[in-house]
Amino acid sequence: ALAAGTGRIAALPHLPSVAEQTGFADFMGYTSNILVAPKGTPAAIVARLNDTINRIAGRREVIEKLEGLGLRRLPGTASEIAALMASDAAKYRRIVELTGLRRE
Repeated sequence: ALAAGTGRIAALPHLPSVAEQTGFADFMGYTSNILVAPKGTPAAIVARLNDTINRIAGRREVIEKLEGLGLRRLPGTASEIAALMASDAAKYRRIVELTGLRRE
């Protein structure tokens, strides 16, 4: 087993990372849980939801629970999350190109 990131996971400190085992220093594999609103949702509602969720996710007990599960939060604005999703799509598109993966 390997931690799929650039460093070890706090909850599993004995588990080496992919970067440690392979030399791919910038390898980062992760899953995301992102709450999205339907297209056309008023910006004020999106901002209010985003603020509320970030406040809850920033509570010490929530952070500690997530860390205990080997998870971490990545708070951000709607535009920052959209940029992250676009960046991830480009990264995985490049992996598909480099490896020659094909849909079966």
